Amino acid sequence: MHLSVDLFPRDPSLEAFVNHWSRGYRDADRDASLYEPNILKDLETERLALWPLFEWKNGTRLSDAKRETVRINYVERWKLEQNLEQCYLDPAQPGHRAVWNIFYLHCRRPDVYPIYDQHTYRAMRYMTKQSIAEIPGAQAQVYATYSIYRGFVDQLSASLQTMMRETPSA
Repeated sequence: MHLSVDLFPRDPSLEAFVNHWSRGYRDADRDASLYEPNILKDLETERLALWPLFEWKNGTRLSDAKRETVRINYVERWKLEQNLEQCYLDPAQPGHRAVWNIFYLHCRRPDVYPIYDQHTYRAMRYMTKQSIAEIPGAQAQVYATYSIYRGFVDQLSASLQTMMRETPSA
């Protein structure tokens, strides 16, 4: 069997990038049932919404060990808003791995903490460096690259807003 994948769309625009990669996305049903109904809930009063969000992130039902991790680190260990970064973006703090901590922050404040994982890292890396790379393995490096990624998302968002303002409406 021969498999061919066009990694690099010929049109470098953001719209072409999204159209190219969205064709391979097959999780829309899972998004509609687990992520979308829960991501904007007030998790301080509706903490049970964390369970389907972490199942969405995991890609499958959580194992008993992962359920225990979510219960201990995110459901029961509720932190006040002003302490979130200190508790969940500091590699010296005890707790779970960086990507899950970052996802938890995204669940708490999706407007402040963009979702981050191996896929978003690869996309950022390609869009900024035109190279393909994996997310670092060391947890401290994951936190450091997330800081860079947040700046990237802010710049991307500002560029999109500028494009939308400058594009004449039909």
